[in-house]
Amino acid sequence: MTSETLRSTSPQEMAEVGLRICRRIARAWDLNESEQIGLLGIAPQSNEVHPESLERFSYILGIYKNLRILYPTEERANQWVKRPNRAFGGKSALEIMIEDPAPVRRYLDAQLV
Repeated sequence: MTSETLRSTSPQEMAEVGLRICRRIARAWDLNESEQIGLLGIAPQSNEVHPESLERFSYILGIYKNLRILYPTEERANQWVKRPNRAFGGKSALEIMIEDPAPVRRYLDAQLV
């Protein structure tokens, strides 16, 4: 995608693409319907997204990418999301991401430094 294409892409179109990608990530993480709704802020069968969803989707994409860098296998990276984590007070990363994905993204970014 060129920078010109990105400039001509509406926030709604970007949100729709982000939603499709994040749904694939949710499947990789083996999230049930309730978890998907919490994480994505949208029902699994709905395609109605809002431009403000872009920020949430961006965090999820970054988290997914960082996990692929940090863990040697896709299986371990995907399992990490649901495991209790001391860094999050014993909560899983998924529990934190449902509230706000930003802290999980910052945590993983710091692990890569």
